Amino acid sequence: MNYLKQSLGRELPHPTTVNVLVVDDVRSERMRLAAMIAKYGYNILEASDGNEAYEIISQGRVEIVISDWQMPASGGIELCKRIVTGDRNPPYFIMLTGRSSMDDLVEGMEAGADDFLAKPVEARELRVRLQAGLRVLQLRRELSQRACEIQLTTLRVRELESELAALKEKHAEVSSG
Repeated sequence: MNYLKQSLGRELPHPTTVNVLVVDDVRSERMRLAAMIAKYGYNILEASDGNEAYEIISQGRVEIVISDWQMPASGGIELCKRIVTGDRNPPYFIMLTGRSSMDDLVEGMEAGADDFLAKPVEARELRVRLQAGLRVLQLRRELSQRACEIQLTTLRVRELESELAALKEKHAEVSSG
């Protein structure tokens, strides 16, 4: 049995339905990453800096972002903070970096990154990090769905409580009269 199905008890979205945004100011690195990701069946979108990436994210559905940390115009940290503060349901964010200190990791995670990939990116590690992202996205969807179901159930319970109170009042009137 497939690990993804086994770990959640159901199939995850097929990669062909998932949009991955690759953000890097170095075109050759962006193309290399895009080729690796496309090999796994994901839909690829590309941006050369954080500002362009934010525009793409604002226009449509991007489920996963893989962004370089350092870029001239707007870097990965700025993009991550902007997405987290501006989106109720932000995409899964993987920070791509050559940095390796604990302070850098903490800074990235505090900015809202979900995961890190060290440069140079190794294809097998990229694949499993994308799969982890799919699992998190699936759990977020299910949590959101459950929250909606709870809200609807709560509304129905309140309606039933009102109906019951009205019936008790009517019963009291009939019993006393």
